[in-house]
Amino acid sequence: MPPTLPNKSDVTPADYRSAAMKVRKALSEYRLDVRGEELALLGIAHLESEADRLEAAAVADDLVTKLATLQIEGEADWWRSIDFDRNASRTYESMTGDSQQSVRTGIEKVLAHLTAAGRLVPAGGMALTAERIAELIKHAPAPNEGDYNDGYVAALTDLRDELFPATESAEEETKADPFQALHDVISFSSMDFGSASDVAWMYGIVVGWDNDDPDEGEHPHAAMWELAQRFNWPLQKVKELRSLRAEWVRRTSSPVVPAPTETGPWEDITKAPKHLTLRDNVGDLWTHDGDSWVNPETAPLTVTYINDCLSPFVAIKGGEA
Repeated sequence: MPPTLPNKSDVTPADYRSAAMKVRKALSEYRLDVRGEELALLGIAHLESEADRLEAAAVADDLVTKLATLQIEGEADWWRSIDFDRNASRTYESMTGDSQQSVRTGIEKVLAHLTAAGRLVPAGGMALTAERIAELIKHAPAPNEGDYNDGYVAALTDLRDELFPATESAEEETKADPFQALHDVISFSSMDFGSASDVAWMYGIVVGWDNDDPDEGEHPHAAMWELAQRFNWPLQKVKELRSLRAEWVRRTSSPVVPAPTETGPWEDITKAPKHLTLRDNVGDLWTHDGDSWVNPETAPLTVTYINDCLSPFVAIKGGEA
């Protein structure tokens, strides 16, 4: 009676590898002609290839199952967040076979796209990182200590720079701004900041109750007046709040210093063109005598004193005195 052949779906990677080992053993024990040895080697290669294929498929199938499970868990979490009980308790295991396959098909398409784009690390592989390349460069053999030389390090360096370009401004981009963070939390909060005096006071400092751009027919100070009346804030307290708001804006705004034009102003008199006649902050005129800036109404003064006490300086128009 001929032996019963196993169903191909029942053959495991271990079965294929065991068969390949037996063929290898037979090759070592029995003498075959050239053609027979070639066929045996082809058979070994086929058996090992099938084992590799099944193992990769098992890994991929396991990954698809894990991702499908996470997909359904995520959907259930979202349904629970909106109090929709119908789908909140659904799990991947509780789904019908067709429903499971529909989710798996979508996951498989995503994985196929990532694999084709080179964005998926294969089973047993590792992600290439800038740190890993730096480690390889650091431990590269010296030119005379191995097969690798400076060309090896240069190639790795080029690869690192191409895959992971340096971002010099990364530190500036991620620098935390506590003032902006506090402003954003309060601005986007659903809390009613007009409900109590203390939180209204905080909102008035960080965001402000006065509206600099009111709608048509709306008074810019309407909200401030309403709150002052609601919480019995006297005029002095309203002035204090506005003063604190102005100070907040000053500290959180980037200073913008206008560039001097041909007529000024100049905070430093030495920066002004020497052919001009300048007027200081008290109305006196200054000219340059070839050596220094002088004012015929005063004794010679140091540049430090002039800048500290009499700036800014502007050029007078032609004929103006």
